[in-house]
Amino acid sequence: DSSKDLKDYLKSGGWCYDESASTSTSGTPLIYDKSTFYQNGTRLYFSPNIRINYTYKPTNKCIGIILSKYNDNTDMYVATATVDEIAFAGGKYLSNGKLAFYYNKDSVTFSLSDFEGSNASSFQIAGSSIHGNGIHKSWDTRPAIQLLPNIEFKSGNGTLEHPYEVE
Repeated sequence: DSSKDLKDYLKSGGWCYDESASTSTSGTPLIYDKSTFYQNGTRLYFSPNIRINYTYKPTNKCIGIILSKYNDNTDMYVATATVDEIAFAGGKYLSNGKLAFYYNKDSVTFSLSDFEGSNASSFQIAGSSIHGNGIHKSWDTRPAIQLLPNIEFKSGNGTLEHPYEVE
């Protein structure tokens, strides 16, 4: 429908950002004073890293904060997928999963992996494998959107040749 705006299809907000961390891979996640850890060089393991890399238990509920607005207070319609969502979609840590929608294009996620000294890591998808490495400025981000509940699927399979269409 040419009279509809993109906002008529997309849900704003509801993006999960989990910055809870622990100083060990078996520790209880904590909300920390960032400046203290950044100054003394303690290694932080962010909760998504512990869930994906150490306990192998991704979660489908947000343990962190829910983001709904950008810093300029505009509605947040686009973000990137979390590493938990990628794991539920078939991604595997350091081994090939079944991520057809991510395959063959390296990209970063919304999830933090760890921090030590001045080195930060977020999760990346390389091929169809989840990695937690340094942040590479040459890697792409893959935008994610959330459709409103009343939007109906029309056709397509998500490939370049046959993109999803909604009504």
